[in-house]
Amino acid sequence: MLRALLLPPLLTVAAVLVVAGVAKLRAPGRAVGALQVAGLPGGRTVIRLVAVAELAVGLMNLLAPSRGSAAALTLAYLAFAVFTARLIRIGRAGSSCGCFGEGAAPAHAGHVALNLMAAGLGSLAVLSPPGGLVAILGRDPALGSLTLLTVAGAAWALCLIYAALPNLVSPAGATPQPAVRSPLERIVTASGSLLERRLSRRSLIT
Repeated sequence: MLRALLLPPLLTVAAVLVVAGVAKLRAPGRAVGALQVAGLPGGRTVIRLVAVAELAVGLMNLLAPSRGSAAALTLAYLAFAVFTARLIRIGRAGSSCGCFGEGAAPAHAGHVALNLMAAGLGSLAVLSPPGGLVAILGRDPALGSLTLLTVAGAAWALCLIYAALPNLVSPAGATPQPAVRSPLERIVTASGSLLERRLSRRSLIT
């Protein structure tokens, strides 16, 4: 029962690791800047090594989770939570952690909470690792395809939550810090604006 409940959220946070790894490989600059703000050593090579590790851990947990891969995912998200907390404590206002490359949002306490929740999922999976996409596709290709699409949508939504969180949960009187939006976020925003305009026109006609 625990394995069945763990499967969708574990695959989702694993997919987010894959997205973050790809984003940092493509654009490591903001993550390098975050290291500098936090007073930690490292350059583009270090960030790219971290990105490769994220990809490896994320893919292992997506395809065939084990106790070892779940433990690695737990440690990864714990490290991100600690790093983000450090960045918030000593960083400049609006400093980004660079987690999602050039589209990363300013570091926020909500990011720490999300990372800790993901680490909690990983620790539960250490106790009872669920089957991954390989096992599901082997048993039932249709169900596996549906699971893959569901996880992709959930991971996309979680990435957007990471990006929007600083503006959604801002302290009273604080000025929201604009994040550098990725092309995907621009498409989503434009689509939402277009849909809103169409609905407004229909309401005026009726």
